[in-house]
Amino acid sequence: MTVPRVDDLLGRSLGDRYRVRGWLGAGASASVYLAVDERLDRQVALKVLHPALASDAGFLKRFQSEARAAARLRHPHIVQVYDWGEDPAGVYVVLEYLSGGSLRQMLDSSGPLSLAQVAAVGAQAAQGLAHAHQRGTAHRDIKPANLLFDDDGRLAIADFGLARAMADATWTEPAGVILGTARYASPEQAGGLVTGPATDVYSLSLVLVEAATGAVPFSADTTVATLMARQGRRVEADERLGALGPLLSQTTDPDPTARPDAGWMAARLGEAGRTLPGAGVLPLAPPEVPADPGVRSGPARDATALGAAGAGTAAGLGAGRDATTLMGAATAWAGEENPWPVPGGVAVTTTTTPGGPGPDIPAGRRGRGGWRAALIVFLVVLLAVIGGGLYWLFGVYQITVPRRVVPDVEGRALASAEQALTAAHLTYRVGPPAYSDTVPAGDVLTQSPTGGRLKQGAAVDLVASEGPAPRAVPSLSGLTQPAAGAALAGAGFGARYVKAYSETVASGIVINWSPNSGMQAKGTVVVVTVSQGPQPRTVPALTGDTYSQAAAALSGLQLNSVESDVFNNQYPAGQVVGTTPAAGQSAARGSTVTVEVSKGPQQVQVPDVTGMSVADATAAIQAVGLVVNNVYGPPNHRVFITDPTAGTTVDTGSGVSLYTS
Repeated sequence: MTVPRVDDLLGRSLGDRYRVRGWLGAGASASVYLAVDERLDRQVALKVLHPALASDAGFLKRFQSEARAAARLRHPHIVQVYDWGEDPAGVYVVLEYLSGGSLRQMLDSSGPLSLAQVAAVGAQAAQGLAHAHQRGTAHRDIKPANLLFDDDGRLAIADFGLARAMADATWTEPAGVILGTARYASPEQAGGLVTGPATDVYSLSLVLVEAATGAVPFSADTTVATLMARQGRRVEADERLGALGPLLSQTTDPDPTARPDAGWMAARLGEAGRTLPGAGVLPLAPPEVPADPGVRSGPARDATALGAAGAGTAAGLGAGRDATTLMGAATAWAGEENPWPVPGGVAVTTTTTPGGPGPDIPAGRRGRGGWRAALIVFLVVLLAVIGGGLYWLFGVYQITVPRRVVPDVEGRALASAEQALTAAHLTYRVGPPAYSDTVPAGDVLTQSPTGGRLKQGAAVDLVASEGPAPRAVPSLSGLTQPAAGAALAGAGFGARYVKAYSETVASGIVINWSPNSGMQAKGTVVVVTVSQGPQPRTVPALTGDTYSQAAAALSGLQLNSVESDVFNNQYPAGQVVGTTPAAGQSAARGSTVTVEVSKGPQQVQVPDVTGMSVADATAAIQAVGLVVNNVYGPPNHRVFITDPTAGTTVDTGSGVSLYTS
């Protein structure tokens, strides 16, 4: 595979829109250029597929499918795919341009990061992965070179979809297509099993271990040994990993089904990052301009890539030198284990031989004219270098980055804020959300900066509202219903009341409330149970009992009793005739039930009705509780005697006969 020369595309406009300004890097699948989107006036990274891949129909179909899937991933921590197309120069993809280098270059230049920095980097990467996984897309090639930064330190994951597309390609390089970097491959990748989101979690974990310790776990002298070393093992939580050790041990479980997902990983890393000391500013390492971005050939690949036999050499630039080194740091979007360099350099066309640079002059013509040929070559090279330098100085270097007005997006929904910032040619990143009693959940609570101007493509930091902060429900114990309502309203809660009987809580006082523990969202309706006092008792049937028996039964129901003696012809003296309230009716606990006890039948004397008419005699007898049984004699005559006779004591209700003459 031969990587295109810089000046092949320099200054050209692909798709009549993307004008190439400089070379960024090259790798196994593509060459990457810095370009300007002339329609939107913004810098972009232009990835041009190598001709061998672009002519592979199977790869191209798969690549286009993966590019579409990647373009649908809109997240601050995923490198955005803007566009793709075909041009006489080749098939190309247009990507977000990040100028802060990669994690690979950061570690190479500054060494291991603090644990707080590792947690922050990991949380951003895991957030991006969680977003992609939720949408059915896995990366399958997470490594330090694919974790890029902008100049404000925002991390974005590059190369979604490339690993799967490369796996379907019929074209391969001599050593085989790059399917993933062995140092960061998961056990299931090494075993040729099904890969997915769990693979990304494992690879990211190894990257974070390297970022913290400077070494990749399970690394060995050969690719096979490296892959075999991690079978059935997880990262040990040693002291160098501190608080991150147990977390990374979980996320490197050799069983992919046992690993936590990326969302869990992001949350735990975020929590750890807020407590660990030594956060500071990330030591970004923007790549240097390559010394000679001219003729570049030979395989540009990572020696640790799965299936790769080793790094190639750069023809004509010295045997044994690594082509990756000679080509500068290739962009992660090119599939390399190196980040892209900043724009610069113009190809100088020369002819090189194993003997060194310079024209190929036959030996017979060297001598007196040799110094003239050498001088000519020197002047040509000098003019080319000066011309290239002037082009770099007044061309690429002088590409001005416009400054854009920062719109006010506080209080807007995140989608609306994204539209406003995109329209202003700015990006954004969303930090941990914060609570707010005034800004609805999901809307932008704060932004930084709040105004002024930023370089085009710079990021605005947004904090989204989580809505009102949870709060504790106040204690309502012993309060009346009105007092409980006032307490809940003051704490930001609603109330709904229900009534219930209580043997211990007085009527009108709160018995309990729900929820009554933990932190609750503002506006939660609390169900308050208010006492109605003790439950009423049902008066039992006591007829025929003695008074002492009736009193004991009522006492068991916490009812008081009082005796009331009454005459009764039905029940013998001493037996209960009835109660007030009557049997089956309700009585409040502690109230008094009147127990009516029979005194036996009531007795009266037969009145003297001698000389009365039958009607008057009947009225007099009935008035004392007796009844007239019979009238003997003419009914219109007067009574001369009764039976029983006047003055006789009889039971009430007894009959009396009248005799007339």
